[in-house]
Amino acid sequence: MKWATDITYLNYNNRRLYLSIILDLYNREVVSYEISDRNDNQLVISTLNKALEKSKDVRGIILHSDQGSQYTTEYYSRYLTSRNMIQSMSRKGNCLDNAQVECFFSHLKSELIYTTTFHSEEDMVTAVESYIKFYNYERIQQKLKNLPPVAYFLQGQNDNISHNVIVHQ
Repeated sequence: MKWATDITYLNYNNRRLYLSIILDLYNREVVSYEISDRNDNQLVISTLNKALEKSKDVRGIILHSDQGSQYTTEYYSRYLTSRNMIQSMSRKGNCLDNAQVECFFSHLKSELIYTTTFHSEEDMVTAVESYIKFYNYERIQQKLKNLPPVAYFLQGQNDNISHNVIVHQ
């Protein structure tokens, strides 16, 4: 399994929030996310903890990030190692190495952030949460056989079960 993570900023009313996500590279599902008014280590650790709550067995998962300051700390590296996860990082200054996450951020901003007026932090947080749910469960993606991420994952699981039944007959 391979996951990718990054942080983007979300501007509204001359204020800024930060969105940290972890994306499953198999089906492009947002595994976890965290929104904060601070771009710090706690933001990335909170995002990772949410992912760990959902996916108990993370041994051997590769978690890819850019070389942002939050991802290059000794604490972050030890945190991943203590959970038997493998840390991977983009080449310095190369956003294409984390293209799937950047693509998600682009969709989020063009489909929601840039087209919506937010009157409060709560409005923005609620809208982002709704968008992520929409993205995971409803937004079809051509590269996922025109399925949303969760449906693509479930179809893959069903295909594996069907294949196993046929093989064992």
